[in-house]
Amino acid sequence: MADIEMIPIERLENHPKNVRKEYGDIEALADSIRAQGVLQNLTVVQSPQDIDKYWVVIGNRRLMAAREAGLTELPCSIAEMDEPEQIETMIGENMQRSDLTVLEQADGVQMMLDLGETISAVAEKTGLSQTTVRHRAEIAKLDRSVLEKYKDDDGCFQLSITDLIELEKIDDIKKRNDILKISAKARNLAYLTAEAIDDQNRAKNYEKYAAMLDELGVKKSNDSRFGYYCDGWRSIRAVSLTADPDKEIYRRDDGSAASSLDVLKEEVEKHRDELESGRLYYSRLNVNVTVMKKTEDEGEDEDESQEEPIWKKKDRAKEQIDAIWDQMAAKRRDFILDVIMRKVPAIENTSGIESTLLNLLITGEAWLSKGKFARFFNGECVKDKEVGEIWGKAEGMNACHKLLCIASYMVGDKDIAGYDAEYWDDHAEFAKTLYGVLEEYGFMITDPAEKAVLDGTSDLYWVAEDDDTPDGQQEAEE
Repeated sequence: MADIEMIPIERLENHPKNVRKEYGDIEALADSIRAQGVLQNLTVVQSPQDIDKYWVVIGNRRLMAAREAGLTELPCSIAEMDEPEQIETMIGENMQRSDLTVLEQADGVQMMLDLGETISAVAEKTGLSQTTVRHRAEIAKLDRSVLEKYKDDDGCFQLSITDLIELEKIDDIKKRNDILKISAKARNLAYLTAEAIDDQNRAKNYEKYAAMLDELGVKKSNDSRFGYYCDGWRSIRAVSLTADPDKEIYRRDDGSAASSLDVLKEEVEKHRDELESGRLYYSRLNVNVTVMKKTEDEGEDEDESQEEPIWKKKDRAKEQIDAIWDQMAAKRRDFILDVIMRKVPAIENTSGIESTLLNLLITGEAWLSKGKFARFFNGECVKDKEVGEIWGKAEGMNACHKLLCIASYMVGDKDIAGYDAEYWDDHAEFAKTLYGVLEEYGFMITDPAEKAVLDGTSDLYWVAEDDDTPDGQQEAEE
């Protein structure tokens, strides 16, 4: 055992590599030291920068409290340790006492990994499980300056471990940091993380469909009218990108099972003539991958620069706006279902929200019925039998959740664009009121195209019946 020496306090320094940055209230410890002195010695190493100084490996908090108490010297054990040993000792000491915050643990784990330790070795030396070590290593990849904004006035970290672990499911570290930056609060973070994970999964699923379609010889379309404007195109099949195409199972007409990837492949092969003549195309449209064929009367060499009639342009713009509007309704529905199923943190007092939603339904002249309520869950094709079943299951729902469902359906049922693709302000105001309520639960519109459709700044809108210029283009020209 090393000898204990009394070292002048001015020669002792907090270790610069100590992961613990927050020591909390040291006043109580300082009072104890004034009364009883330092009962346990500090472990120190000689500073490599100044031979007259020592860095504290164990006892950094005691050092700070002793200074506060006015002591002039402290009992110390001078140890021989290399840098990795010093770091491991400090991390192990703090973790055993549960003295470190999650962020400090993350820094400590990363330091040890940077020194060449493996996940299993870090786990063994710190007493953490390998799973915890992996999670802390992922936290260490995040932008610390961004994480700091999630501390309250007392310096307490507001994000839960669950929030941060969920964030790991996003592969792109930059995307993780972007979500942390734009999220106004922890409630927003949960929603934005879930949305980003869904987008990531849809992108991966699209790549699987695209690889299969490319191999079959189906062309990727760059036609702006694809999927939105029927002249020259006819739909073959659209498949949702929500589920993994290898795992989502469909039933064929003969009752046999097949993956959605196989079903789409079989559908394409039914159109062998169009495939061989180069008239089959695919593209990603919102949350679907869609395969379409060019009709005989519109060949690939058609001069697409020929001016279209204004009514056709407006029709196409209207269909594009409607598609975005439908996409927004689908996202609202998914989020509200998460609220109902308690996947989103509950709001304790919802009386203000209920009042807002009730006023929205009254001013919007909503037709309240079991059928409308059921359509929120099952879409427009809901059957009479399903209406009763859905309403029966909804009996246990609270009033606020029921109001959210019917208000969301009412907003989606009111087109935001008129027949000439003009922006309908009154319908937009209803939607903005609803989104204001959803924001209280943490919902955020992150898609620029959706934001522009909601606030009326989208280039797709047309101004007036006697004006041939879309809204967005006119503003740009002015």
